Amino acid sequence: MPDYLGIMAAMVMASCLWMIWTAHFWWIQNIEIRGSSPHTQAWLEQLVSAQNIKGQHVLRLNPLTLKDLAEQNPLVQTAQFERELLPTRLVIKVQERKAAYLILHEKKHYAYSVNASSVIDHEGVVLPLPASHAPKSLLQISADPGLLQTVLPTPNLDLLRQLETLQSQGRLQVDGVFNISNPQNLILHLNERNLKVWLGRAEDLPVKLQLIEASLKTAEKEQADIAYLDLRFWKHPVIKTR
Repeated sequence: MPDYLGIMAAMVMASCLWMIWTAHFWWIQNIEIRGSSPHTQAWLEQLVSAQNIKGQHVLRLNPLTLKDLAEQNPLVQTAQFERELLPTRLVIKVQERKAAYLILHEKKHYAYSVNASSVIDHEGVVLPLPASHAPKSLLQISADPGLLQTVLPTPNLDLLRQLETLQSQGRLQVDGVFNISNPQNLILHLNERNLKVWLGRAEDLPVKLQLIEASLKTAEKEQADIAYLDLRFWKHPVIKTR
């Protein structure tokens, strides 16, 4: 004979479970974003709106999927989506990337402007931030804009870090812009003289910088006649004339 009592008990239990599953307290009522600046706050709010998170069943959300979506923003280094009950809410915890360097865009005639520049973090990630958010620094750097699409390549970033270390040690006593587009040939554009100096690798850089004035004086050339000064092999400086 059929076990009617067992069947009824199973139906009652299923009904109870369904009522619990669909109870109002499971639906997300509030969304809280922590650790964001105005630059990411609006973007995350748009993400939440696009995913129709508010009003969804809290257990139907996939935090890993939301995390992947949030971290597509270059400013978001890490994001955590935590679900809480009573009250039911979603807490978004964000760690943002911090601006570390301002990279001027390489110009053919050296007409540098902060309006044509990129801001990157310590890992070389290009951040969608205005130049004013980069820390103030006496070290001026430029690079080919093609290198600044998403992440500055590692060799160029390593060169930048070398220059930063030398600058902090007070060993870059020069008024100019260092172009790091080619890590094998660092180029310095002297601001006052409007002159290009080929420096090659960063090894012995302080020595090469000290040779600039002496090399130019020895050449006895008019500044307008000099195309560039080549100090890649610093023991044998070369002045290229036009």
